[in-house]
Amino acid sequence: MAHVDVFPLTLCFSQSTSLDKKTLRCYNVTNRLFSNVEIENTDASSSVIFSEAFLKYTIDSEDSINLSWFWCDGIEEIVENYFGEKISNESRYQVVKLLRQCVQNFIQDECNSKYLGKVKEAKSEAEVQAILAHHLFSKLSPTGKYVINGRCAPIDLKKCPACKEDLVSGDTSIGNPDCWHGYSDILIDKSTVKVDIDKSCETEETEEYEWPEPVAKKQRLLEKTNGTCGEGSIFTPKGDTFTMCEDQSFKTEKTLRQSFAQTITNAFYQVKQNPKIENLCIPSFLASDNKVRIIMYNCEQDRLYISEDMYLFDSLCDHGLNVGTIVSIWLALNFETFQNEVDEKDLTAIALKKSSFQEKLPDTVLSAYKHQLFRILPTKRKQTDQPPRTTMGVRVLKSNYARSVLERLESLDSRFFNTPDK
Repeated sequence: MAHVDVFPLTLCFSQSTSLDKKTLRCYNVTNRLFSNVEIENTDASSSVIFSEAFLKYTIDSEDSINLSWFWCDGIEEIVENYFGEKISNESRYQVVKLLRQCVQNFIQDECNSKYLGKVKEAKSEAEVQAILAHHLFSKLSPTGKYVINGRCAPIDLKKCPACKEDLVSGDTSIGNPDCWHGYSDILIDKSTVKVDIDKSCETEETEEYEWPEPVAKKQRLLEKTNGTCGEGSIFTPKGDTFTMCEDQSFKTEKTLRQSFAQTITNAFYQVKQNPKIENLCIPSFLASDNKVRIIMYNCEQDRLYISEDMYLFDSLCDHGLNVGTIVSIWLALNFETFQNEVDEKDLTAIALKKSSFQEKLPDTVLSAYKHQLFRILPTKRKQTDQPPRTTMGVRVLKSNYARSVLERLESLDSRFFNTPDK
């Protein structure tokens, strides 16, 4: 028990460069990277569902920012407490108390790893969605409440395929019918989750400059539709050779676009509900059957970030869970409790750019994102029967000939169709 209590959780927050790569992979949280996302073009001004949302974007992995930037206060409090430093402030101790009650219990409970591990045996995306909601996100969230999109799950998937407990499904819609809108796979507290089964290609080694099919085919298509490598592509040039970058692990470019759209829309909605969190990075998640990425949007600063791939499982960790990933998800879900507000001047000083999302929108559309988003999308009103009407009246003022035609038709009406009874 002492091993689980002290060793992994303190390693999660170590800055030491002497740790071997395997240990860092399993435990380290402090140095997990978030990349800056710039948006070059988007259809956010149109009535588009999340799954069809378009963004041309650049993920700048060269100028990444560490997770510790956003959660330095909490990390400091946790480490000081674990190493016996006296904490006089009760609110500061509360952070450590939450860590012990939630994360530590999660890691120590073998049932969590047992049931969460069954996600690797899931037969469908719906099953992955159910297991992640029931045995990962809800266990690490402040309230434990979640809702699975009830519109897409199979009718017979009423119980968790891992533990057979009842699932919570319902309406997960969010947005505005005139802008981006749609249904997230999972709603968890103030965050959304997009679920995507990991279908990374497992092929034999190839020589440099060669990509196996269908990988090469996908690359050619992406270059045509979304710019060259490094601009929203799943590949990035590196030195004299080409290597697959982190986005290749999620099956399509469409998935990342949808995730960005959901993250931004949800962030605006959450700020509308609570303006006090406007300058916090509000997280959502892109999750597969073996890894998670955190995507965050700051509405006040118009900044969008995406984390590196964070693996859920690792054989070197207790019960096979990647402790560092579990802690990172917990920090993100509890962002409102102890996330730092990073000053915009500090971000500008290290050359991190804004996403440019807001400047791409007309003022009326941006106002809709800020003030007119809905948690449950309004139903469309049925059109009432209207008397037949001619379009001539709409266009009549645009030309003399149109006015002449209307006058002649009205003359025919008065002469032949509206003759009073004799």
